[in-house]
Amino acid sequence: RLARDLLAKLAVERYIRPARRQRPPAENFAVHLPCCEVYQRLQADVGQAARALSAGSRELKSCARARMEELKQLSAELVWFQRHTQAPSPEARRARSTSTA
Repeated sequence: RLARDLLAKLAVERYIRPARRQRPPAENFAVHLPCCEVYQRLQADVGQAARALSAGSRELKSCARARMEELKQLSAELVWFQRHTQAPSPEARRARSTSTA
């Protein structure tokens, strides 16, 4: 019974206490400082630089991917040209000359 009364008393005191003045949240603390304009400008500059870096990184990856595709294609073409432009061996020449005669 005493424990229940104590809990009831604490609950009533919690709701009867005068409300304290609210403090600004910690993340908005710099807004209330005299140098808040500089702080906000720096934050905007950092955000803009991060976005530019991210865009540049995406573009660089895209270019690297395109170069790798082009390199694969050129390598395949080189192999094809090498096969078709190689001089025939002497045995192949002899076989051709005897078959045409």
